[in-house]
Amino acid sequence: MNSRLILLTLSSIVAANSSIARAEDREDTRRLLEMNVQRQAVGRERDLLREQQQPAAVGTFNLNGQTWQVERTAPALGQALYMALLAHEWIVARRLLNDYLTLPDREPLLVHYAQGTLARADGDYDRAIAEYRAALALKADFLLAKLELARTLFLDGQDREADRAFAEILASFDSSDTRTAGVSKTITAFREALEQRQAWSGAISFGPEWSDNINRTTASRTCLFATDDGFCFYERVIPEAISSTGTAFDASVQRRIPVYQHHGLYIRSQLFGTQYRTQGTYNETTFNAQAGYSFRKGRQQIAIAPTFEYYEQSNHALYGAWGAHAEWTYLLSAASMFKLEGDYRDRHFRQQGYAENLNGGQTSYWATYYHSVSEGITLFGGVDFTDSDARSEYNGYRQKGVRLGVSAELPAGFQATLFTALRKRDYDVYNPLIEEQRLDREQNYVLVVKAQEWKIAGFVPMLIARHNKVKSNVDWLYSYDRNDIGFKLEYAF
Repeated sequence: MNSRLILLTLSSIVAANSSIARAEDREDTRRLLEMNVQRQAVGRERDLLREQQQPAAVGTFNLNGQTWQVERTAPALGQALYMALLAHEWIVARRLLNDYLTLPDREPLLVHYAQGTLARADGDYDRAIAEYRAALALKADFLLAKLELARTLFLDGQDREADRAFAEILASFDSSDTRTAGVSKTITAFREALEQRQAWSGAISFGPEWSDNINRTTASRTCLFATDDGFCFYERVIPEAISSTGTAFDASVQRRIPVYQHHGLYIRSQLFGTQYRTQGTYNETTFNAQAGYSFRKGRQQIAIAPTFEYYEQSNHALYGAWGAHAEWTYLLSAASMFKLEGDYRDRHFRQQGYAENLNGGQTSYWATYYHSVSEGITLFGGVDFTDSDARSEYNGYRQKGVRLGVSAELPAGFQATLFTALRKRDYDVYNPLIEEQRLDREQNYVLVVKAQEWKIAGFVPMLIARHNKVKSNVDWLYSYDRNDIGFKLEYAF
């Protein structure tokens, strides 16, 4: 006698599981693409200004921890103070300034210049700007104060004002004069950096990718009813894992347009997905965009914008989601940064069956800390929280997560980024269909290795490996492992 095979489909539940699993994986991809483009823009600006960040040479006058004597006169103290400022010896400069301020014949021009430079070193750009302008009020053609004022406007995020200040300095002297060659070089470097800040920055990549479980299945078999002699009368079968190769692609762009002082507009967008050769049912494409208000002042940046996300599966629209995004970034030090983000999305599924179960709002928060331990190594990590509502209460959940990663410049021109995300999803209510209140634990690991020295016609080869694991208390339906490996060519601009 042959066994009777019954295949349980539970289509809406499986669809919900697939949508959520893909959503978290896509969010990790989006954040890595965004981080890649932002790091690329920061790196270009740093390279343009590398020479300008170095202390000026001060001849034989040594301030680096050595014992020295300076006459307590305005000319001697003034010269020592000026040289300490050029050498970026801030502790020594403060001591000299305090002594200099006690002298009745001190030079007010130097006082304002020194106070402005020390304020800028402390990150107090408002005071630095005020001090440099006070110096220029005393002497309008004080070239060094003009130059340092323009630099400070640049650091303070007043891009239009900084560019105007640099242009005015450049127009005030003959740039072909060898005596002003150093100043001209400095101005050119900063104006190129300003141009870079306002330009489109982005990257595109594409290449083959292989996955061993594109349908994210548990591939489980469970006997639901058996006779006393062990014969299985009813068996629940979940489809086997499908492995396939395809073409993975992504594109990411961003731009900031300064408007007035610290205020501006920004645009940020990503497009990514995979097209499988023989399994078009599992093709997927994600597009998201932000365009809104940007504020930059000194150590902090704020961005607020409406957002739109579009997700396509099986070459058909699955859902669209309008929403809002806000972020606050604070530079704690030259090596550390903190970023706080919040998102809201109102998802509308295009097919009625999905819409009746999955339509709803989703609110997410991320807190991330970045720390550069050396010039070529950056550590980053953070926590996140998501509150996801759905029209069907069985699909609503709350998720908590932690993220850790490292990005490193390796020998021979290689660059590697290792990222991991651990998440826990608690569903809102008990689901009688699966006889559980669902609880999932997810692990996501990503390794990206780029060979910068192997660039071909502007394209950099890169290797991407991913491992995604979900462990659920409804193990037979929701637990799965998936591995992906791909090779891409990336073009950055």
